[in-house]
Order: sequence, then structure tokens, then C-alpha cells
Amino acid sequence: MEQTGRVVIITGDKGGVGKSTFARGLLHLYIEKKLKYLAYDSDHRNAQLYRHYNSEESEVKLLDIFTRGGADNLLIDLDSQRPPLALVDLPAQSGAFFENFEKDLGVFDAVKDLGYKVTMASVLSRVKDSVNILRVLHEYCKERVDYVVVKNLFHGDADKFERYDSSETRIKLKSAGVVEVLMPDLFFKPYDYIDEMNLSFEGVSKRGLAGIRAKWDTMQSYVKKLA
Repeated sequence: MEQTGRVVIITGDKGGVGKSTFARGLLHLYIEKKLKYLAYDSDHRNAQLYRHYNSEESEVKLLDIFTRGGADNLLIDLDSQRPPLALVDLPAQSGAFFENFEKDLGVFDAVKDLGYKVTMASVLSRVKDSVNILRVLHEYCKERVDYVVVKNLFHGDADKFERYDSSETRIKLKSAGVVEVLMPDLFFKPYDYIDEMNLSFEGVSKRGLAGIRAKWDTMQSYVKKLA
């Protein structure tokens, strides 16, 4: 079957790397462009995507990847609803669990049979663990998925990610056609307000927090390839 849909899976090396923030920005892009999608938050300890978006029309479902068979609903929904896009926010440091999840359901083969390509989007900080986890992810997924690497500029300027930039992993990913994205360093006070009020980025616009919205508009110019 021809792959015309896409499942985007967001990963990160640890809590606080910016994984769920990127997922929220990507979901906002889908909503703003009026794209049809399904969205899932599997980070039950810190379900940011669910917390910020479930109260709006943009429904986000909780997904359990830690229980055998717990994520069956993902494939059931894809099969029954056939959205062109599906977004899955994984828990931090969930590489081993993801491998079990993928093996349990045969996710890559199953979504391919349903007409979907898979994109693994990895949010990086500057620490060594970011590159190590990315390397392990690539060794497992290999050519079965497309890759996006997100440099979170909260952790430093784009040229300060030396561990990733000089890594053998980046060379391999570049040969695989990786898309590299810069996520802007968000103003901390507006961001803290968004977090405290459980706002979506659409809510940012309605409340006049133009500074952080402008930053997201900049980031979204980089992520249109995912949509």
C-alpha cells in the first residue's frame, strides 16, 4: 500500500529537554492549518500535551505504552479513522519502553500496511546523553523511519551543540535525509504563565502574549515539512 499518511513520534533524552513543548507547537501548527489529525500523550507522569489541549476541541488521548497491549488503540484508531496525520508524544527516557512497544504491536510494519510513514522527532539538549540516545534510536529504527532532530535553543545557541554536530550519528542521519529544526528559546515569564494557566498556543494568541507567539511562528517555518 502507498504510504500517504504520517505518524510523528516525539522523543527526548530526559525530562525538561523540551520534548512536550515541541509536541505542543507541532500540534498547534496542525490546528492552525486545519489539518486532520489524531494526537496522543503517552507521558502519564507529565502529560503536558493532554493537559494543555484536551480542554479544547483539539482532543488529545492518553496512550499507555507501558502495559502489554495498552497501545492497541493507536492502531485501531488509525485503521478506523485514517487521519492523514497522527502525533504521539513519548515519555522522556523511554527508549527501551518504545522498543518493547514497537515490538509488541509491530508498529512500523502495521502502520506501513495502513498507509503511513513514521517520523521520529528527537529533541536534543547539549549533553552527551542526547547523542547517545539518538544513536541507540537510529540503530534500532534504521531505515524504517524518517528522522527529525530538534535543537532546543533554550540549552544554547545552534552552534553550541558540538556533541551532536561532530558525532558519527549525525553523519549517518544526514545520509538518511534527516531534517534539522531549531526550537527557539522561549521567554520564560510568558511560558511560565502558559504552563500555570494550562493554555494552548492558540490561547496565547487570544490573550495577547505576542512575544511567545512570534517565537512559535519562527519555529513553525522550520517544521512545515512535517505537516
